[in-house]
Amino acid sequence: MNPAETLSSLVVPPPLQVQATPTSLDPYGQLIKMLLPRALCIAIYDRTGLPLWFSDGCDGPDLHQLVEHALAASAAPDSPDADGFARSLDGTAAYVCILRDESGQVLGITALSCRETASGEQRPFTLIHGLLRPVLEILGRELANQDSIQ
Repeated sequence: MNPAETLSSLVVPPPLQVQATPTSLDPYGQLIKMLLPRALCIAIYDRTGLPLWFSDGCDGPDLHQLVEHALAASAAPDSPDADGFARSLDGTAAYVCILRDESGQVLGITALSCRETASGEQRPFTLIHGLLRPVLEILGRELANQDSIQ
């Protein structure tokens, strides 16, 4: 074997440049849909109210108005809507969950609309928030991680 051939076979290619790209939020939407099959529309917003992800066919202004209300309410520490709230919205129940870090800073907001129960009643926010708590916690961590990368 020629020494030049040996040397060329030892040349190491330059290291690959790894870019951190935002993770798709589809799995979080799917988890919410699995935990709450009545969900018609699921939307995830960042800490400023900028939409990050929508379920199919969900891009109306109604949920965004509720998100703006949630952001305003989140600024007041003694607000009864500090974790989120439920509202009736055009014959559906709308739920807005505020995602926070350990220090209480807003990380993002999840908003969803659901079919009401067969009796036409809306489920209490505390029930919906309790059902979604695990996915909301990991979604909050994801948003915090994405924010720290950017």
